Amino acid sequence: MLYSAAQVVGRIMAFAALIVAGNVLGPARFGVFGNATTYLVVIAIVSTFGLDLWISRHVANSQLNRSSFIRIVAWRFSLSCMVVILMVVAIWGGLLGSLIRTEPLPCALIVSSIFFDHISTTAIAILEGRRRLTACSWLTLVRWISFSLLTLLLLWANPEFMSLAAAWLVSSGLRALVSWFLVRGELNTAPADFSIRNTLIQAAPLAVLNFMIVLYFHIDMVMLPEMAPAEHSGWYKMAYTLIESLLFLSAAVAAALYPLFSNRQTSLDIKAQRLSQALRLLAVIAMPIAWGTSLVSEPLIAMLFQSAEGDFGPSSNALNILVWALPFMFANSSLVRLFLGLERQKLALSMVSVTALINLVLNAWSIPHWGYVGAASATVFSEAFLTVAMSIAVRRWSHHYQPLKATAPVFVCAASVQVAGMIPMHPVVVVVLAACVYGSLVLLFKLVSRSDLTQFAREDIHD
Repeated sequence: MLYSAAQVVGRIMAFAALIVAGNVLGPARFGVFGNATTYLVVIAIVSTFGLDLWISRHVANSQLNRSSFIRIVAWRFSLSCMVVILMVVAIWGGLLGSLIRTEPLPCALIVSSIFFDHISTTAIAILEGRRRLTACSWLTLVRWISFSLLTLLLLWANPEFMSLAAAWLVSSGLRALVSWFLVRGELNTAPADFSIRNTLIQAAPLAVLNFMIVLYFHIDMVMLPEMAPAEHSGWYKMAYTLIESLLFLSAAVAAALYPLFSNRQTSLDIKAQRLSQALRLLAVIAMPIAWGTSLVSEPLIAMLFQSAEGDFGPSSNALNILVWALPFMFANSSLVRLFLGLERQKLALSMVSVTALINLVLNAWSIPHWGYVGAASATVFSEAFLTVAMSIAVRRWSHHYQPLKATAPVFVCAASVQVAGMIPMHPVVVVVLAACVYGSLVLLFKLVSRSDLTQFAREDIHD
């Protein structure tokens, strides 16, 4: 429970800080920030090389020693340096990164945080594998609370993009420092029980899978600045930030389920049942948000950015579309973990690769025509395609996986939110009324049980 609470508190504070940053910087410069963080994610995924998921799976049954931890981090450092060099050449050669070239120094600070993040993410992978979710909670709080406070303080002292970049870098460094202190107790002093070469070979399929995931997940923010005005990146990034602030929920559920999915002693039918339960619980959260966003998007954006250095109003258009990707994003998080837990990386890779190709083609066609709206539409279609493809495969393996049976009642109940929105009343009254109606329907049809809530709050999940 503390793990989930920490995710909530951390994300809320980070979201509030980014709202302030958007007001200070305006759409164009906030778009530069979004572009820089996208490149950071690309570098992180490539240089992680699939080791995070491999580590979590490995340490569930045995411990790493300190020298192995250092060697893994060192490998990531060296790979990051190579990727950064290639990226710098591509950016300054004019192949990509047109927004990065407008603010090179702040963007360099943001990207350099990758070296701190390698320490943190390696430690978090170990802590998750050892079911030390309380420790992971502290790391989440350290990262986002420090980032939020530093952002507010530095932007108040100097309202420039450089202040936001500095806050990002320092908060990353603080999390890395705390990560080392928390993970030391999980590392033994025994001789290394694996070679880095064999580890990389085993993790290679995960590396390719992660790269394809980031391709379909972030290619829009790479392509958008190259094919549309800078403001479009800011509008899209802000709408995506609103959606992204909720993804910790699906990440927490997926992290809680992964040890079960990786357990060879647990039957596939039980894993399928737990996955269906997780999808129903996540749908209960995501569906009313998807249905109800159109009721509040315009006043919400206007309220959050009333003092912005530019107009963020168009973000509501992107938000109304992107929000329908949320149910699929929630589902895909757990579905991918199931494939990895079952060691079916190649099948997951093929599905994600096809999805990435579809997303790339859709973005290349839709962005020149509709800009940020086209990018949002491509994201929704791609997420939905991946959910359907992976669900078909899981359904073939086990008939205990019943995604439609689990989520269809939730979809119907959530439609009541839209019905309530048709009543000509003040938006606040409409939201309260819709929430009451939806909550009553959830309780009436028993869509969420106490066991559902407690299952993902425990430190351990057993079969």
